[in-house]
Amino acid sequence: MSDRQKGVDPSLDAVWPKVPRRYCARHLCKNFKSQYPGLVMHKMFWTVVKSYILSFCFKKSLLKLQSNASLGAVRWFKNIGPLDRWARWKYDPTLCNDECTNNFVESFNSTIGADRCYPILTLLEGVRRVAMVRHTTRQHLSEMWADGVCPNIREKLRVIIKDSRICHAYPSGRGEYEIHDGRSVFPVSLTNRSCICGRWQISGIPCKHGGNAILDAGKEPLDYVSEWFSVSRYKEAYRGNISPILDQEQWPETDLLKLTSPAMKRGIGRLF
Repeated sequence: MSDRQKGVDPSLDAVWPKVPRRYCARHLCKNFKSQYPGLVMHKMFWTVVKSYILSFCFKKSLLKLQSNASLGAVRWFKNIGPLDRWARWKYDPTLCNDECTNNFVESFNSTIGADRCYPILTLLEGVRRVAMVRHTTRQHLSEMWADGVCPNIREKLRVIIKDSRICHAYPSGRGEYEIHDGRSVFPVSLTNRSCICGRWQISGIPCKHGGNAILDAGKEPLDYVSEWFSVSRYKEAYRGNISPILDQEQWPETDLLKLTSPAMKRGIGRLF
């Protein structure tokens, strides 16, 4: 963990102690590669971080990492922080989100562009304007969608179902299945919407093993997608509006304390 992250963590714990959060695996990988360089170590890092299940993948990946590097590499992961902030298998399944990077934040930073170089009020106005337009665009787009599952999730599920056709399903009764994927065997429960691989529970979208069981049962795969990915939920998220405001010169007078520049402390060895 970087020094900056060590400073941010206590602050977030103090302000939002009950709000779950995750570390960006891309930034963790950068720190990891500084101590354990090489393509093999890079691949092993992502295998550890992206494991969906403790026994089948996570522990096995750590043992492989230890045999190829050292026990120090395993200790490096232990010192990152709580598992639910960086290990995918430990993510809260009620969130139905398996993302382990903050690429969306980087995309937003790129979107606001030159506003990042402006004073704080100008920056915030730029962010508000971008958010207002994006919010409205998605609001209008969702109005054209039919009820059911959002289009991008439909496409993702279509690819998953296509990949699932290489598996073989063996029904066990009462919605239980034994799915053979090559030499591996994965118990699946349609009733509990779960697979031993862990992907279905964490993402909220059936994995290829679950998809194969759904097809064998003659069911509709879209019916097994989490409600969080429904069009109705999407519309609810963008139901409100971000209102336009006047330019700064027309803002009303306020008696609130005005912000001033922080006191500057002269660095050691500097004249100014």
